[in-house]
Amino acid sequence: MSPHSQQIDRSRLLAKASWKAAEQLGLKPEQFLRILHLEGIDGEFSELQTLDPNSQQGEIALIVIRIYRAVYSLNGGDIKWMHHFLNSPNSLTGGVPIEQMESMNGLLSVLKAVEAFPC
Repeated sequence: MSPHSQQIDRSRLLAKASWKAAEQLGLKPEQFLRILHLEGIDGEFSELQTLDPNSQQGEIALIVIRIYRAVYSLNGGDIKWMHHFLNSPNSLTGGVPIEQMESMNGLLSVLKAVEAFPC
């Protein structure tokens, strides 16, 4: 079987991509696990190898990736700016984005705010 004919494992891909997005956004592993509503997992997120895209956690992970992409586009990939944005009070989101992201309503507020601006 050639490498091109191997089927992509969407669950592994989502786990890896969402973890990378969370890292770039400056989320600590325990913060990302809280956002995913996976607080009961011991250890680091790296132990979690898959995230089903059709599960609630998978849908949340996709939203985190969308937030990362939008924030990246807004500032040209400036990591310091991303961290500042997420950790500062924001009138558009109505709070501190990194804290808001721990609830579904807050996560969607942050997503709506960052996707509202065309790049």
